[in-house]
Amino acid sequence: MTPSQLALQRFATKWGDEACPPATVDPGDLAIAEYRIGRLFPAAYHDALVAVGLPNPTASLLASIVEADADFGDVSAFLTPADIVAHLDAFRTAATPDAFVAFAADSMGDRYGFLCPRSGGRRPSDGPVLRMNHETGETEEAAASFLAWLLDYADLAFVRLEEA
Repeated sequence: MTPSQLALQRFATKWGDEACPPATVDPGDLAIAEYRIGRLFPAAYHDALVAVGLPNPTASLLASIVEADADFGDVSAFLTPADIVAHLDAFRTAATPDAFVAFAADSMGDRYGFLCPRSGGRRPSDGPVLRMNHETGETEEAAASFLAWLLDYADLAFVRLEEA
């Protein structure tokens, strides 16, 4: 497994609901999503999703972030390929980069995403994860890469929601 695949697996195990394992992602569904939006996902994200699936984070992640007073946001959901296509323009404003494609959301409605190149180019190996403010459409860098973004959550001490 690649580092991003291992990190996503660790995220799913640590923050996911045991009763609701990661949803399988078909590589064909990712290809269809890329075709429909005319953009390519970074290989680190694409390959990790195919290998691990879409994690189902629990509220314990948010409780752990609050308890640690961490300087990054939570993840409440990873978007399916169909949701990525359906919600491509959700919360966009003139401040949102055209290349921004969301792949996850936090509990406040903000989106995490990549600046994805147009189809026909080369698939990037990885790329910075941006956080888009759902009220303004403005983006800021959340992590230097998908792997770095996942590792922020891996290093966080687990606090069960009921204990927070």
